[in-house]
Amino acid sequence: MNLYQFESITKKILKSQKISNLNSMEMDYVIYVYEKNILKVHYANPEINSGRVPEAILLTLHKINGYLTGKDPGTEAFENDDNKKLMEALLNAMDPFTNKDIEKRYKDINFDYSTYSNIHIIFTYHIANLIKLYKSVNTRNKMGGYNGYFDFLEDFLKKVDLSDETPNYAIAVPRDKNDAEQNYSEAYPGSHEFMISTNLKEIENHYGEGEEDSIIFLSNSDK
Repeated sequence: MNLYQFESITKKILKSQKISNLNSMEMDYVIYVYEKNILKVHYANPEINSGRVPEAILLTLHKINGYLTGKDPGTEAFENDDNKKLMEALLNAMDPFTNKDIEKRYKDINFDYSTYSNIHIIFTYHIANLIKLYKSVNTRNKMGGYNGYFDFLEDFLKKVDLSDETPNYAIAVPRDKNDAEQNYSEAYPGSHEFMISTNLKEIENHYGEGEEDSIIFLSNSDK
């Protein structure tokens, strides 16, 4: 794999996979989960600069593409200790093959995340979010220098509690049509067979209390 192939994954994966339409609120909340995980890594490893974040996003997209195609991503030449830590932080926000809490969440609801169709469901909406974040990070780094994105993120999330080392996640789960949570569909009309579930307490508390994993919004499952 050469540099062009490594960086062009953003275009390749959008072309090969049909991405569900997401509104800006959905994307912002999911990206917030990514960013909280990323900032935890930065605080634990201050030597990691913002230039590694775009690399980590590209590595994550290649990893997802590997799940979708069944092929080895072949990105070893572009991996290093720093971007691998950031990639793990991103994967922990979405990947049942990486995050045991997500794996348990799916097993508890008898959702087989290992089939191709379900792998497609749980990862495709993350692709759009990751690409949006990729563009944002590059812009912040151009504006603020080699550590521009982390400088921005530290200021943006300065009041966020990062003391809990548990990775945060936002995952697609099947919607129980008999569940009271379906009332959220009034805000998102259309076909919504899947919801987004998170363990991020500040989002959970905003949308409802009493659930360990609060359903916060709906993801359109239109094919």
